[in-house]
Amino acid sequence: MSSVEELISDFKKSKWSSKPFERMVEIVLGHPERVRHFAETIASELPEGGTFLDASLSFLPESEWAPLVDHALDLCNANPGNEAAESIVAYASLQSSKSLHRHLDSLLANPPNKSSYYASWPWRESADLHAATLEQAVLNADSPDDKLYAWCRALETRNEPILLRFLELAEKIDMDANLRKLGVHGSVTLKNYLRVVGYEYINNQLRRLVPDAAFHIVFPPGYVEEDRPWLKPIRHPTWKASLGDKVCEVKFGGGGDGMCGHCGGTLHNLLTFEAVPSGLGVAGMPRLLLQSCLSCLGWTAAPLFYQHDATGTPQPIGAPHELIEPEFPAEPLAPCRATIVETPQRWVWQDWGLSNSRENLNRIGGEPCWVQDAEYPSCPHCANTMRFLFQLDSDLPTADGGEWLWGSGGICYAHWCDSCRVSAFLWQCT
Repeated sequence: MSSVEELISDFKKSKWSSKPFERMVEIVLGHPERVRHFAETIASELPEGGTFLDASLSFLPESEWAPLVDHALDLCNANPGNEAAESIVAYASLQSSKSLHRHLDSLLANPPNKSSYYASWPWRESADLHAATLEQAVLNADSPDDKLYAWCRALETRNEPILLRFLELAEKIDMDANLRKLGVHGSVTLKNYLRVVGYEYINNQLRRLVPDAAFHIVFPPGYVEEDRPWLKPIRHPTWKASLGDKVCEVKFGGGGDGMCGHCGGTLHNLLTFEAVPSGLGVAGMPRLLLQSCLSCLGWTAAPLFYQHDATGTPQPIGAPHELIEPEFPAEPLAPCRATIVETPQRWVWQDWGLSNSRENLNRIGGEPCWVQDAEYPSCPHCANTMRFLFQLDSDLPTADGGEWLWGSGGICYAHWCDSCRVSAFLWQCT
């Protein structure tokens, strides 16, 4: 077995033909005590980093995040262009945000990843630890960019007393500053910024748009591996049934009940709860059938809305007067019995881009992994903003032996209005 030093030497000579990802697997898989040394050495010697570094971080013991973050930030300060060290900070903000909290002063003054969409993530779960410093920056910073920068970090805490305080400071913020830097015409509103962190502000009150409870969908062995062969050498922890405590099983995929209001075809089952887990904002439903038409969703119309009766069975809302022929007729997802498990704290935060198709992003509740901007539809009955319910990733098998992509390979999002018993589905891709 090669060492990390040998991997680095060979990578410098022949780059990706040296198979660094496969060699990383040999070095760290099953040896958690080696991961920190591997990551520190890569970041020090290969500042351009790579997916072999990013993937290794998912196997770092939680107790090792703090010293690894210290090392990465030292490298960032010495060499602001060290992409490997910046990558460690980015993944720490997902898997171990608390390991960054004692560095928030320096991260505000000299931030790694400053131009990235995840620059504000280190402030997650920091509560009021850094709020006073952020407030002073909003009040006293010289440039509109710096004011906006500090204000966004306060929102990222998702702490409601802090959000309310910084909403009072919104008039001091130039919310379009980033658009102008990009040369983009248009305007960004307070609603846009709040939705990024899963809130809306209505009738002088904050309303949470995502459930507090978070679960993962874990599929039976062999269900996803054939469609994702790259998972085989290093299966991410989020795919494993041992990820968290089992909550229930669901009927996943297969044919649905009822007819699509757009094309007249049979609906496709996405998942069916025989009993809905608590904490998702679904009340009084003995079961819930979450179904849509894969042939029409996103191609013919989006979102697609469904009214659920007392048994949880859906019927389409807002169908046209005449049926249409779908441009992309689809088979249902391959049917199986999937397990719903509680999401442990380490994987409460995930990201579509940084997961790089390694992680299981098939999630129920918790924070959605947006591919584009945060998108919450309005209920067609009451016009209230619908709350996020679950998401499904691409590369799932279909009943005819193919693989399913949402658009070019994005994510499908389901939303729910509990007062009207209405579900909604949409997807995003790049």
